[in-house]
Amino acid sequence: MHINILSASFASLIFNLLFINLANAECSGDDCNLERESRGMWYGDVNLIGAVNRDGLKKEPFSNWFVAGYKSYQPNQGITKKIKKISLVEGKNLEVTVFMGTWCSDSQKQIPRLYKILDEIGLSSDRVSVHALGIVPHEFRKTHDGIAEDGLNIYRVPTIILRKDNVELGRIIETPAETLEQDLLTILQGGSYRSPAHILEGEVNQYLEKNGVEGFEKNIDSIADLFREKGIKEDDLNHYIAFNLLYAKRYKEAAAVLKMMLKIFPEAGHLHLTLARTHELLNNDYRALKSYRRAFHYIDADGKMLLIRDALNRSAEFN
Repeated sequence: MHINILSASFASLIFNLLFINLANAECSGDDCNLERESRGMWYGDVNLIGAVNRDGLKKEPFSNWFVAGYKSYQPNQGITKKIKKISLVEGKNLEVTVFMGTWCSDSQKQIPRLYKILDEIGLSSDRVSVHALGIVPHEFRKTHDGIAEDGLNIYRVPTIILRKDNVELGRIIETPAETLEQDLLTILQGGSYRSPAHILEGEVNQYLEKNGVEGFEKNIDSIADLFREKGIKEDDLNHYIAFNLLYAKRYKEAAAVLKMMLKIFPEAGHLHLTLARTHELLNNDYRALKSYRRAFHYIDADGKMLLIRDALNRSAEFN
């Protein structure tokens, strides 16, 4: 949606700039390091959500992986020295925004390493903001209020975003392409860098984030053509559909993405079967039956449904 009123646009711009400046600093006070019970979840009984800082990560049970990971990691000194000499760091124009999950194994590995690197290059804590995302369905990969990640296309964690004067330079998603310090250096030097994994997941998520499910369905044919040209494979979005959508109980979005995939892969039995189950969750028995009938024509037995079943079974724990 576009705002055509100049004053409203200007006010929005000022608000966003102020918010970004406030967000790019270590949190403090009562709204920092909030804990959430995950009710016996498979990723631990308690996790952090919202703005967090080093003090929160150094408390149990998070200290078990944060402190050990920080102490054990030895960044490449040659690379960190190069980062430290870059004018963005010296001039304090660099801003680092992190989205992570205390329940996420990749976050547990990369975030202590990131803190170690930032300490070695001497980046001030007021240039760094870290946000922990939730694990239960209604907060899955989201903060408690949904503000920090709004419009930033966060679909996997950790996501490490580098900015200069509020302009994004690049981001590292989930795991570095090489090492964390090398990826940071590549981005800061202005080199060609794209996180190698899950690019198509990000593009689908960004489209849904910007246009909503209605906009997605309205342009479903052109979206399918686009991803067909990109060479998408029939299982490329399985994780995204299973967890970002079905586990998070975003059933309408899941149905839309599945329909798009089936325009590209009309004989993919596991996609028909997943769509059938999604229609059931949307209480549309007629469409569910129709999809089940199609699924039985093409159903495969290669285990592609295991990921979907796992996400749905875990989601059912919270009903």
